[in-house]
Order: sequence, then C-alpha cells, then structure tokens
Amino acid sequence: MFPRSATAALTALALGVASPASSAATNIDDTACEPGARLIFPRSRALEIMAYRAYVFDTKISGADLGDVPDESRDVFESLATEREAEYREILDALETLPRAEKDATLLTRLHDHLTGERPLMLVTTIVDQRFLELYLTALDDNGLKAQAGIMRDALGLYGPGARDPHKREAILWRAGKALDERLNAALARLEVKLAPLVPQIQQKAMALADANFPDEVDEIAATVDDETKLDWLVSKIFQCTSPTDLKDLKNPFTDLPQPQRDLVLMRLFMDEAMNGGVHQYFFNSTGDTAPALIEVLERRGLPEHARTIAEAMEIFGSPYPRQNQQRRRVMAMFTGEQDEFLHDLTYIADDGEIITAMIEIAKSSGLLAELTGAR
Repeated sequence: MFPRSATAALTALALGVASPASSAATNIDDTACEPGARLIFPRSRALEIMAYRAYVFDTKISGADLGDVPDESRDVFESLATEREAEYREILDALETLPRAEKDATLLTRLHDHLTGERPLMLVTTIVDQRFLELYLTALDDNGLKAQAGIMRDALGLYGPGARDPHKREAILWRAGKALDERLNAALARLEVKLAPLVPQIQQKAMALADANFPDEVDEIAATVDDETKLDWLVSKIFQCTSPTDLKDLKNPFTDLPQPQRDLVLMRLFMDEAMNGGVHQYFFNSTGDTAPALIEVLERRGLPEHARTIAEAMEIFGSPYPRQNQQRRRVMAMFTGEQDEFLHDLTYIADDGEIITAMIEIAKSSGLLAELTGAR
C-alpha cells in the first residue's frame, strides 16, 4: 500500500451513508428493495476507503484570501489557512510518492465521488482547490477518459479565461455574492446532463487500475470492513430505490418496501437526524412524520425503552400527534426553554449504539448484509 514515509501525511476518513438526494444522482439499483435481496459489498467501495485514506481535503482554502473577512476575524482565518495549506502540501507530496497506477486510481476515485452528487460541475469548479483540479484532469487524460476531461474543461471555460482559481469562479457564478448568474448556471447544468452517463466510466477505470496493479491492497481493506460500514453501504442502496413520495402515506410510510428494508429506512432516518441535530431536528424536519411508524419498529425489534422515549417526545406536541412538519414547527415555535431542553436530552437513545446494533442484526438475520467476496 502506501510507503511508510507517506503514511504519516495521509488522513483517514470514515465513510458515511449517502443521503437519498445524493444517491439518486448515481446509478440506481432496484435490487436492494426486492424481497429476499442479498447484496455483495463491492470492491469499488473498498477502493473508496483506500482513496479516502490518501487524503480527505481538496477544497479551496476560504477566508484569508477573501476581501469580506472582518478585520477582527482575519488572524483566525489566516491561521486556519496556513494550517490547511500545510496539510495540502503534505497530501500533494504524499501523492507523488505513490506508484503511478495507485496515484491515478486514488485521484479518479475521489473525482468520481465529487461527480456523483447534485450539481457536480458547479461544485467542482467553485470549490475544489486548483492544484487538485489539475491533477484530476491529468488523470482523466492519461487514462483515456478524454470525453470526461473535455466536459470538465468546457465547464471551466464558461467562467472566462481569467478565472484560474475557484475563488474567482465562485465570485463570477454568484456575481460577487449578489445573485446567481442564471445563464452560467444553466450552461453548467447542460454540461452536467452531458457528463452524467460518462461518470461511471471513471470508477470503472479506477477499479481496473487497482485490479491490474494492486489487487491485494484492495482485498486487504475489503477483508477488514466492519459491519457498520457495510450497513451504511446497504442502507444507501435501499435509499436509492426509495421514493420520497412514499412519505405521503404518513400512517404507514414506505409500504412498498419489504419489512427488513422498511425497518432499516425508518431507523436510519431517525439516526441521521438525531446524530446531526438531535431528536429536536428529527421532529423539526419531515422525518418526524414517521415517528409513529418508528415506534412500532423499535418495539418489534426489541428496543422498548427507545420506543417509549420516542412516544414521550411525541406527547410534547399534544394529541393527536401532528404528522406534518409544518404543524410541528408551529408547536415548536411556542416551546419553553424547558421543553426544548427536554427534547434535546432524549438524543441519548441515538448515542447509546443500540439502534445501530439492532439494524446490523436486521440486516444479518434477513440475509441483506453483504458478505465480502474476493472475486474480481
């Protein structure tokens, strides 16, 4: 894998579950939502883990080089910018120590990650540090992905010849913070449509480089993937074939899914919100519409205390429980400080790990949790 001299410069990042919105932009695989589904954890995901160990950050350094930083904050921004620049220098130096195939596979894998979210060209052209952007373009060119490189260069060209860094391009796109340039935005969107069907080829090429040059390293990572990482991947696949319109039946959401997949979706919706902004956020957003269904799942899956806690939280909204988030928000706007604190304090049921443990058990007992494979 990485040379010892480079390892100290490489930062690890735990891979998280993809959100429904970002997953929808990638290849949709309906098999995860079929009864009796059994999915194989992909080696390409192991390559993603390997790539994220190479580097986490490739976005521009914000703050010190922008004119809108308040004077009283400039020292802080300059300090952070200096630290980030040092990190970038280490990352770039470490990438140069990698064998060519490993370096290109790492770059292509990270670029693929950028290009599978919403508005990929808008984000890549205005957020990614110019040095990394140039490395991505070179990796595309050198590996026969010239169509993808051409579209990315066309996107950069829309900003004009003088826009040689992401700060300038962001200022052009947003008209120096005043308003979005609709014509430029529309032109980027057209290129994104053109690029979308070509994005999977980037991951395929990265995987081909890995299989041909360092398959054992990828297999070594795949062999150590833990159940929670596999669970995250599994749930992201289920989200890909789950329509937001399923929430229209608020009394029985996600009824088109088999019970194991439905249970995992309801539990994940709660966990994602609670771990991000507490139980308060779960009820503030539309996810709180599913609270009654979540209680039933938690009770059935052997978590009665967690179910009771959700029920106690629902009681604070009055009876009958308001199933639409706009109704709940009106109630929450009238909360006392004590009521707010009560709701926030219930987040312990997301922190204790028991819901994740139950989700892993659901995936295992139903045969959903992917087994690792050494097949290439």
